[in-house]
Amino acid sequence: MRRLRSLSATAPVRAPFSLGGSSGTKLLALAGVAVMAAACSRAEEKPAAAPAAPAAEAAAPSPAGAVAATELPADVSAAMDQLQGRLKERLVAEIAKGGPVAAADICRTEAAAITAELQKTGLKIGRTSHALRNPANAAPAWAEAWVKAQGGRKVAAGPKLAAADLPGGGKGYLRAIGTAPVCLTCHGPADQLVPPLREVLAKAYPQDRATGFAENDVRGWFWAEKLP
Repeated sequence: MRRLRSLSATAPVRAPFSLGGSSGTKLLALAGVAVMAAACSRAEEKPAAAPAAPAAEAAAPSPAGAVAATELPADVSAAMDQLQGRLKERLVAEIAKGGPVAAADICRTEAAAITAELQKTGLKIGRTSHALRNPANAAPAWAEAWVKAQGGRKVAAGPKLAAADLPGGGKGYLRAIGTAPVCLTCHGPADQLVPPLREVLAKAYPQDRATGFAENDVRGWFWAEKLP
């Protein structure tokens, strides 16, 4: 009995379980168990909430452009009427006298002069289009977006008048130019223009885009700038 108690007192105490093998192998195994336990613990945790997205910055306001209008000031309307009347009178006369080639020459040599004659103090007028023949007739900056957006439609399919506040004060105005039957002589489908006219236009306006119109299309716009 004494011998049994002595052996019991001096015997080493074993761990509840043994991994077996050398001490280095045991340490590696214990480390693996610890890693697996930590991984399981992390898998059970809820994922952290994603950080809130930064608030979107407010868009910069767009510059004011032309908007549809119901009427034009009397002096603006009268100036546009004069410009349209003078140009039409000269073109019709030249078509009757010398055909479409003569009419095209009037547009090239006289239209700018007629427009210049009708300028008044505090009121500037002109013509423009989304499909220009003469690059000198490019739209004023305030009218560009309107002219581009309204191209390619019939006159009756949208507004015929527009207005805008000018950056330096005053107002800008626009009035649609429809395509009348006589206009098709020089502005109809390119393959339907008479050959001599096609040659003249190709030489005078290498970047001509003012063909392909049909009757009642919006072909362009009269514009005016009225100072305060």
